[in-house]
Amino acid sequence: MDKKRRARRKTNADYYLRPIKEALGKRPPPSDEAVAKALAKLDGEVAKWTAGAAELPKLRAEVQRLERELWKRHLAVAALAARIHPELCETNPDEAVKLAIKVLQATKKALGEDSKKDGEKKARTRADILNEVAGLSLKYDHWVRFVTKKKKWSLALTRLKEFLRWEARRRGEKDIETWVEAWMDAYRNKARPGDWLLKLRHNIGQWWKQEKSKRAKKGGKASASQRKAEAAKRICPECGKRELEPKKRLCRYCRIRAKVPGVGYSSDPTVITALLKAEQTHSGKTPKRKSE
Repeated sequence: MDKKRRARRKTNADYYLRPIKEALGKRPPPSDEAVAKALAKLDGEVAKWTAGAAELPKLRAEVQRLERELWKRHLAVAALAARIHPELCETNPDEAVKLAIKVLQATKKALGEDSKKDGEKKARTRADILNEVAGLSLKYDHWVRFVTKKKKWSLALTRLKEFLRWEARRRGEKDIETWVEAWMDAYRNKARPGDWLLKLRHNIGQWWKQEKSKRAKKGGKASASQRKAEAAKRICPECGKRELEPKKRLCRYCRIRAKVPGVGYSSDPTVITALLKAEQTHSGKTPKRKSE
C-alpha cells in the first residue's frame, strides 16, 4: 500500500512539473541589455569588496591603537595601586589592584552625586524661570500663539475659537457665537499676565487631548500600527507578496505550489501560467485569475 501511495505521489508531481519544465525550456535566452546590467552589478559588488579590502590596514592600525590605549589604562591602574599601598603591591599585587579599582569606583560615584546635585540646581533654576515668565505680560498676537502652541496665526486663532466654543457649551450659554465674540472683544489687542496665560494654556491642552481622541473615534480612523496589522492580514503569509482571497489561508499560487514539491516561489509569468494550466487540467475547473 505504501509503494502505491509513493508511486502515485511521484506521478502527480511529474504531472504537475511536466508543463513547468516545458515552459521553462521554451524561454528565450537573456538579452544583451540584461547581460550587461548583470555584469555591471557584479562589477559594482567587486569594486565594493575591493574598497573594503583596501581599508583593512587602517582597521588593523586602529585596533592596535586601541590595544595600546587599553594597556596605558592598565598601567595607570597599576601605578595608582603602587602609590596607594606599595607594601601590599609587593606582597599581594591582586589585592592592591582591587583596592585601586575600589578607589576609582568611589571617585566615579562621588562625581555622579555632584552631577545629580547640579541637575537639581538646574531644575530649581528652571522653576525660577517659570515664575519669572508668570510675572510677565505678553501682547495679543504673542499670547494667542503661546496658549494654543501654534506658530501660524490662522491656526492659532482657529484653535482658540474652537476652545472658546467648547467652553461656552460647557457653561450652558445659549448663543455660543455671541459669547465667543464678546470674549474675543474683551481680550483683543490687550496684553495679559503670565500666570493667566499659563492657566489658559493648560486648559486648552487638556481640552485638545479629549477633542483629538473624540475626532479619531468619530471618524473611524485607525492608528498606524492598526493599519499596518490589517494590511499584513490581507497578505499571504507564505510568499508575503499577494493578497489573500476571502476565507483562504494562502494565495492561489502558494496553494498550487503546496501540491507540487520542488517548485520555488518564482514570479516568472511563464511558471505561473503553467501552474494555472496544470491545476485547471487536473481539477477540470477553470480557475479565476487575478491580474498581478
